[in-house]
This record gives sequence, structure tokens and C-alpha cells, in this order.
Amino acid sequence: MTTVSLLQLPNELIHMICTTLCSHCMGDWEIEYQPNSKGALSRLARTSRRIHDIVMPVLYHTLFETMPQIFPDSPLLGKLFTFMRSISRNPKLICHVKQAAFTLYTRPSVYDIPIVDTLTERLDSSFLHDWATIIFNERAADLRADTALYHGLLLDVFFSSAINLDRLSLECSSMRQFRKFIPSSSVLESLKTLHLVHRSTSGGFDLGAVAELLEISPNIEHLYADMCYSAPAELNLTYLKHLRFSSCSFGSGDLRNVVLACQNLRSFAFQYFQPASSIYELYRNDFSPSPKRIVEELKVCESTLEYLEIELAQGIPFTEFNSEHTITSLRNFSALKDVVVDEVSLHSDERSLLDEVPDNGTEATIGKLGKTLMRILPTSIESVNLKSVGPCFTRYTGQVVNEACRSFFPNFKTLLVSTPGETSGAELCIAKD
Repeated sequence: MTTVSLLQLPNELIHMICTTLCSHCMGDWEIEYQPNSKGALSRLARTSRRIHDIVMPVLYHTLFETMPQIFPDSPLLGKLFTFMRSISRNPKLICHVKQAAFTLYTRPSVYDIPIVDTLTERLDSSFLHDWATIIFNERAADLRADTALYHGLLLDVFFSSAINLDRLSLECSSMRQFRKFIPSSSVLESLKTLHLVHRSTSGGFDLGAVAELLEISPNIEHLYADMCYSAPAELNLTYLKHLRFSSCSFGSGDLRNVVLACQNLRSFAFQYFQPASSIYELYRNDFSPSPKRIVEELKVCESTLEYLEIELAQGIPFTEFNSEHTITSLRNFSALKDVVVDEVSLHSDERSLLDEVPDNGTEATIGKLGKTLMRILPTSIESVNLKSVGPCFTRYTGQVVNEACRSFFPNFKTLLVSTPGETSGAELCIAKD
């Protein structure tokens, strides 16, 4: 049977395979992007029997072919977990074994057979004596550790083969162990987009869990992270242009670590939230940075940032206002063209700028928002999108734009406004005459 390399596959199929790999630990949940991608992975695996026939039959046969049919009481799965716990004791050995397997997988050659033979002869002496014995873990903590190890090794198998991968979505609930097994020679030069998702109802993930992946992916331009709670220093994000965080509970210094790693950031989006009992407790403990603090951390990107989005995460009530939340100024962001902010970001003087505008308001009252925008926005601004504003304000939006924004911002084109519950703004002013 002919061996097929992942290098020969189109990017669409690789993305389907990747989605399958990252969804395996979610049970029988339907895969979001391609429900039939498990079948595609199975068909691909059947053309690559050289790996599990020569190197590690139990491991690769289970990972690539039988996983969709395996249940927790399967003897084969128990055997696999025991085998993998042995592997975790010696990560250098598994790197060498995998490297030999991947060489056969992508570039089969008869000259590689002696290397594989030598490695397989060492397996019994390097692994635990009972590695082939079925052992089940009933403790929840041990089961989670097994899942993390299993998930990590599966991802490493994929990363080491799919070097032409250009976009990748990872489910990060069980990613604590995988970086142990990435071979040093693996490089994902084609990877441009990385989306990190945490599907658990609680907790989150550490961005440091993908530090090794970022290290072997030097050309990433788009990074999206959901429910990230920590970020270490010295991340490899040199060429990153677009960064989006959703519902991330960054503490002091975490956001700064990410921004400092970016040298050419063009767009930035952050959804903050209010998990504490009060807004004062929230910001005192630094569970989520305020709009004001987010802008302060972005100062290193003042000359490159073109798009900025800061808003409250969906479904999170926000009832208490504080001047510490307010964006003080964006005037030094000389390249900024598009801004998306919510009402909290423009709040001032313990009272909302956008609510309670009377029907018979004076010219000064109507232009209140316009003056605020002139105070905080740079002259390069072209569009503003206001999220979750009070319903009274929308009656005067057109007049605000005409009397304030158009006369002050030379390139101003559009103001979008949406009230709470709306998913997108209603365009109230189009191009300048």
C-alpha cells in the first residue's frame, strides 16, 4: 500500500484532520467545523500502516484508527494509558522514536529501517516492566492526567508531520503535558493562524502551555485565545499582527508580557468580564484588566495599531461604574483607524455619557459624546463602533456625527451604534460628503 504524506494533502483536509485531533477528548460531541472529519482521518491513517506496523503498533493503531470507537472500559485504551505513562518517564526516548517514525512517514527509505530496529529493541528496557499490563485509573485526578498526556502526544504526532499547516484550532482544556514530546526538529513555518479554545465551564488555560508551539511557529500572524488566565514572559510572537482575547482573566503583567512580545501588532481585541462579587473587588484583585488598563498596556504599539476593540464579554452584567475603567486617551495611537468600544470604556464622572439624553436636549448635551471622542481619539480615526449604549442616545447620533466628529476628524466616515442585546451596530452615518 502506498504511503501518503500529509505534505501532499490540501490545506482544507489538513484543517479537518486538525479539528478532529483537537476534539477527540470531548467525547461524542459533534465537531464544530466538519462533522465528518473523523472519517477523513481514518481513511488517511489506513494509507500509513508503516508507522504502527514497524514502530509502535499499540500506540499508533489506537491514536489514528480506533479512537472514535474506543470507550473508557476498552482494554486497548487501558493498555495505551499504561504505555503512555511509561513514555512520560523518558520524553527524550519518545522524541527519538517518533522522529524515526515520522521520517518513515514522510520520507520512506530502506536506510531508515536499522534506526527503527535499534530503537524498538530498547523499548522493553526503557519502559516500565508492566507497560503491557492493563491498569485502569479510577481516580479523577489520574484520569485527567492521562487525558492530558494522551492529548499532548496526539498533538505532537500531528505537528511533526503537518509542516504545511497554515491554520490551527486547539482545544486547550488538557494541554499541560504536550510540550514535552515535540521533537526539536519540528518547525511549522506555514502556520499563520492559531485559535486557542477552552471549552470547560470553569478555569482556563495558561498561554505558556503553547509556548513550545509558538517557538516552532515563527510566522504566526493571527492569534485568538479564549479563557486564558496567564501569559509568561518571552513568548515568540515577533511577526504577530492580529491578537484577540475573549473572556481572559489576566493578572498583573500577563497582558504586558504578550504585548511586549509583539513588534508589529496591527489589530487588538479584548473582551473583559466581571466574575467577582463587585466591580471594586474585581479590579482590586486584577482578575480582568479594565479598558483603561488595557490601553495603558498597549502603549508599546502606539505607532502600529490600526484596529482596537474593547468590550464586556457577552452575557456578563455590568451595573457599577468607576472612573478607573475609563479610557483616558488614544491620541498617541497615530495609526489607529477603527475603534470598537462599549459604554463602560467611555464612562466619566460616575455617570454614563450615553444614557439619559433628554428629548429636548440642548446643543451642548447632544454634542457631549462628540466632545468625548474628540478628547480621546487620534485624528487618524475613520470609524467608531459603540456597543451596548443607552437607547435614548441613538436619536441624536446623526447630529453628534455632523456637528462634532466630521468637523474634527479629517478622515472620519462611519459611526455605528448598538443597544444592549444587539449583535451589530446600526450604521447611522456613512461617508463624509
